[in-house]
Amino acid sequence: MGFVNHTRYGLRPWLLESFVEPPTYDGACYKAANWIGVGQTKGRGRNGSNRPSKGLKDIYVYALVKDLQERVGVKAPTVSPLSPESGLDGPGWAEHEFGDCELGDKRLTRRLVKIVCDQAAQPQGSYAQAAGGNRHDLKGYYRLLNNERSELNPESLMESHRARILRRMSQESTALIVQDSTELNYSTRSQCEGLGQIGTNQTGAKSRGLRLHSSMALSQSGLPLGILEAQGDAPQSAKGKDRHRPIEEKDSYRWLEGFEQAMEVAALLPHTRVIPGQAQG
Repeated sequence: MGFVNHTRYGLRPWLLESFVEPPTYDGACYKAANWIGVGQTKGRGRNGSNRPSKGLKDIYVYALVKDLQERVGVKAPTVSPLSPESGLDGPGWAEHEFGDCELGDKRLTRRLVKIVCDQAAQPQGSYAQAAGGNRHDLKGYYRLLNNERSELNPESLMESHRARILRRMSQESTALIVQDSTELNYSTRSQCEGLGQIGTNQTGAKSRGLRLHSSMALSQSGLPLGILEAQGDAPQSAKGKDRHRPIEEKDSYRWLEGFEQAMEVAALLPHTRVIPGQAQG
């Protein structure tokens, strides 16, 4: 990686680019120096052949000027402000929050909106209770859960809601993004598969369940603005695992991911001071 000789060529670089070859290297030094990962190469080499013939490499860039986007003619995305109470009153709130989700089929989006609306009316009960025992609604509910469309993933389900959260945050001079983990105990569900170990009591009995790690946006006064991220997993005991394994393989890494996501949100809201943190309880 070399620099342009400003005296000789009369040019001063705006951006540096470098490559990292995984899995031999993970780019930790670049990340620590605030380089930004922007994707991967296609593996076609310098000759640009149609078929990949080289190993894929991660691409990192580092801006040398503050107004890089303006110089190259790229406008930063703008987020139009939205008051916290807008669209949250009455039965139409679910449509406002989830009606724009792209799930590959409009019927799936309509089903999602109905499920959210029904469940919100019965937050402490099962969906069977929320649906009033309607077998058609129950059938649609399980069809949505079992659908294997690639578009039907947690990111897509949260897309519309997340966009409105950003708009609500942009209305605030200061906004908080608070992380926390919740353990869902399913020890009594003996037939349930795919569960992890979420704890051990004084007798040594292990609790089985799932862990939900989420990031909630709040106003400075503590008013909830929405759930920005929610990731679930089935945690396994660290007993017997290598203490020196990469941080990415440790459970604690989810907190670092949450911080990085908060910084991405902050970059989208230049007029809002975004403060990341974790819940105390």
